[in-house]
Amino acid sequence: MVVSEGVASGTRCGFGAGSGSRVLEAPLGNAWIGGAARLAPREGCKPEEVPVCRGDCSSDAEVTVDEVVRSVLIALGAAPLSVCANADANNDEQVTIDEIVAGVGRLLEGCPLGSGALYEVHACGEPFRVLLRQPQAIEEAERILAGSEPQKIVTGELRPGNGNFNGPWRWHLEPCSVGFAEAAIELCDGCPSYVEEHLAEWLEVVRRYCPWSAQLVRRIR
Repeated sequence: MVVSEGVASGTRCGFGAGSGSRVLEAPLGNAWIGGAARLAPREGCKPEEVPVCRGDCSSDAEVTVDEVVRSVLIALGAAPLSVCANADANNDEQVTIDEIVAGVGRLLEGCPLGSGALYEVHACGEPFRVLLRQPQAIEEAERILAGSEPQKIVTGELRPGNGNFNGPWRWHLEPCSVGFAEAAIELCDGCPSYVEEHLAEWLEVVRRYCPWSAQLVRRIR
């Protein structure tokens, strides 16, 4: 089956084919990337799980002062554990002084990511985060942020769960698959919230995310 049009176009975002981007046809579920795509090769890139960052209430691989305050409030009994479940390192349904100190350490030192670099991307004005593990992709991201290369479509394979770096979304892009392209099919274009609302369809059918309106905003770590 060949697909060349996205679905529910009124709720998807992007710049249509008339803006200079080329919409390519692809078999359903296989979002081919077109144009002068620069997708990092996956050879040698080994998937590695990002560990839970203690004190990171939103699971976005970044602990803030507000999140440390939430941990303190839980420890004092002034807030439920649900406001920051990640603060409870040993899963005993309480937050101790040691766990608060661990959260402060992550605030100062950053959350563990393994190899790679974490970036913030905006699509349709909505932020999400991508972890890049391929050196080629990281180098290109740095050139885009420096202004020596134009913004491009951020694309990668969708996976369930936030990956412990893309909260509050219930999905993330597989770090070894993330790269940049100048054009992509409309099938994999959409706003982060649209992906979230139709997550089962995206994970089972589309399987790749390539928001045409993507803007690489900053390197987090």
